[in-house]
Amino acid sequence: MSVGRRRDERKEQEWMRRVKEWQASGQPVEHFCEQRGIKKRSFYRWRRLLSESGGGLVGDSVSFLPVQIVPGENLLAGASAALEVVLGDGRTLRVAPGFDVATLRQLLAVLEGTQQC
Repeated sequence: MSVGRRRDERKEQEWMRRVKEWQASGQPVEHFCEQRGIKKRSFYRWRRLLSESGGGLVGDSVSFLPVQIVPGENLLAGASAALEVVLGDGRTLRVAPGFDVATLRQLLAVLEGTQQC
């Protein structure tokens, strides 16, 4: 929390509940906030504050997603082909060969909601 401000535990608990509800929903932040009349800016701020304070929300757990290898495709032979990443909410990200790693990391952070545009 900010220096000089008293901590409002009731408000903090309410936002912790909201962030956990969002995590369980699997929805993009935009849809979740829109359905509940929550300002995205407030949501992102509270999610960051709760994460930084060790609220056990974002970044404390690791989750793995299934990877599907398509039979008959030689990954080494296809090294010049684009990569395709299917995100948890069903969106697909295609990455061309020779991509800039830093730009890809930034894009993923924005899509995952850990960084604002």
